[in-house]
Amino acid sequence: MSSNQDQKQDQSQTTNNYNGNHEHYHISIPAEPEVVYVPVPVPETVVVIVVESDEKESDKK
Repeated sequence: MSSNQDQKQDQSQTTNNYNGNHEHYHISIPAEPEVVYVPVPVPETVVVIVVESDEKESDKK
């Protein structure tokens, strides 16, 4: 019977760990879209610079 109690405690710890991991996953999900929003304005700025450079070249012609 002592062995049975040991197993039950082990299961309880695994469930507790699962809950902690699950909460961590939940926090990571909303933080990912924020990172995706950061690179969005960067390429936009690069496009603006390319357009400006194209206009300057046209002016030189």
